[in-house]
Amino acid sequence: MFEKVLVISELHYHFDYVLHGLLGLKKLGTRSVLLVQCLNPQELNDTVSTFVTGIYKEHLDAQEMRLTEHGFAVTTRQMIGVFRDSINELARNEQCGLVVVGAPERTMLGSLLDGGAAYHMMHGSLIPLLLVRTPPSMDPHELKLPDGSLTDHLLFPTDFSENAARAFDVARQIAAKGIRKVTLLHVQDKAKIDPHLLGQLEAFNQKDTARLEEMAQTLRQNGCADVSTLLLYGSPTSEILRIIADMKVTSVIMGSQGRGWIREIYLGNVSHSIARHASVPVLLIPFPRSEGAK
Repeated sequence: MFEKVLVISELHYHFDYVLHGLLGLKKLGTRSVLLVQCLNPQELNDTVSTFVTGIYKEHLDAQEMRLTEHGFAVTTRQMIGVFRDSINELARNEQCGLVVVGAPERTMLGSLLDGGAAYHMMHGSLIPLLLVRTPPSMDPHELKLPDGSLTDHLLFPTDFSENAARAFDVARQIAAKGIRKVTLLHVQDKAKIDPHLLGQLEAFNQKDTARLEEMAQTLRQNGCADVSTLLLYGSPTSEILRIIADMKVTSVIMGSQGRGWIREIYLGNVSHSIARHASVPVLLIPFPRSEGAK
């Protein structure tokens, strides 16, 4: 399902980390990469345009060579225009099933201010988006790639919503292609239950345990033998991040509500909070919406 992916090329992160994520995707069937740079029109005045585009092109060519060396079929593109809209349109026109972008540690909170690619796409991608964590430092001596592959241990947190069901369908297809281990997680949201619904918590747990086990059986029937379930109580964001660390999770897949980026910033969104703070790649599956929706 991710045979062809669009990778956003930027100057400020280690490409090694994105390449590491792509090699994990290769195990799931990715063969073709469209490597894209979106240039800011404000940087391209008559005086510096040629100089700036030349620097970016050298960077793009080096990344293309790295990908080709690892067996990917690569095409490149430089674009000038509105970042999010340009990427969405290009991905659809080129039939890319996934957008991949590096998410520097220093910008996952700061991204609300610096307007990087991860920020733009997290709040506006119309197709699945893989955010690959990259380090804040550009010093090659500090390069430390993650242990293992994103296919080693997939965490699927769910709130049993419609969009979570859509994300689970993607997780099911991915698991069938070679995920070693899958953990299904639901967190009973303490803020919504305590104190008025505490008396119903046991009933909630029974119902949701059955839901998780039904999902686990679906994955097992699709060829994923190592599937476990977890039902917890507390803050969904805090518990998901704790499980990522404690259980050595190597990737996360979640539904992204897609209700519009203004509401998501100010009202909060669990999937986007995980994407901003998780130490591992996060695959966000967007809620269907029309192109150009805000």
